[in-house]
Amino acid sequence: MITQFGWKVLTLGLLAGFIPATSFAQFGGFGREARPGMVTGVGTVSMRPEPAELRMTVQLTEKAGTLKEALAKLKTRSDAAAAQMVQFGAAKNDVKVADPSIAELSRQQQQMARMVRMQRNRGGRPTPPATTPKTVSVTSAMTVSWKLSGNSRSALLQLCDDIKTKVAKADLAGINEAKKLTPEEEELAEEQSINQFDEGETPGEPRFFFVGHISDEVRQKALKEAFDKAKASAQQLASAAGIALGELSSVSGSATTDNEGQLRQYYRMMGEQSGPMSEHDNEVVAPTPDALQSAVHVEALFAIKK
Repeated sequence: MITQFGWKVLTLGLLAGFIPATSFAQFGGFGREARPGMVTGVGTVSMRPEPAELRMTVQLTEKAGTLKEALAKLKTRSDAAAAQMVQFGAAKNDVKVADPSIAELSRQQQQMARMVRMQRNRGGRPTPPATTPKTVSVTSAMTVSWKLSGNSRSALLQLCDDIKTKVAKADLAGINEAKKLTPEEEELAEEQSINQFDEGETPGEPRFFFVGHISDEVRQKALKEAFDKAKASAQQLASAAGIALGELSSVSGSATTDNEGQLRQYYRMMGEQSGPMSEHDNEVVAPTPDALQSAVHVEALFAIKK
């Protein structure tokens, strides 16, 4: 099955490699050593599925003096958040909470935390004493889906806006909760808050994505059209060169989207509870309905008829 994210190559013969998102033909290969006596054609077909789901991901985090206490607090928050999502119209089976894990800063976040401490020291601010109370932070990803099929575009947008407004007011991760921190905890919180810069968002802030589905039949039809384009482009080049196109030597295909940065972040957030990305091969994910787009690319290699 061709995936919309990453590169999975279908091969009939010996050809495999990078497929550009344009339609053209050429002698030899693209981005690799040319093959004498061969003509390459590439075809691309876009697919635009209708939005079928509004999907939300949010990281829930709690901390306490012991792991047992932190896990208990996280379960209480997760159960309350899941109950609210059902009240907001999500089916119970469409509310999923991942297994908890201990929250740790990434290597990049640790480097930025050291920079924060260095800047604070240069500014004359005292560093936290070595007796800073130890706390354990645990986190869990919650994913919620709302079905959107059967709605007009205006009704769809209004429904999604209503859901986002309700979720924001619910403050699932407790971002707006008043918390009393000791001076030492304030220093620690300042260092940990740098993950905002690493992820480009506030920790615990819900993220929303529109999801479209591409059936195997639609994808197969797009692949056939892309192959026809690849063959036509190879034929055009062969005709221009005054040669005859021979038998098909090999063919490969792949699929891409225009928002792979968004997809990387989305699947990273989903990965803890949704398994490998291959499970989402028929999904297209985007931040807006109009951005739901996937394209299939086919590269065909033909021999030159002697």
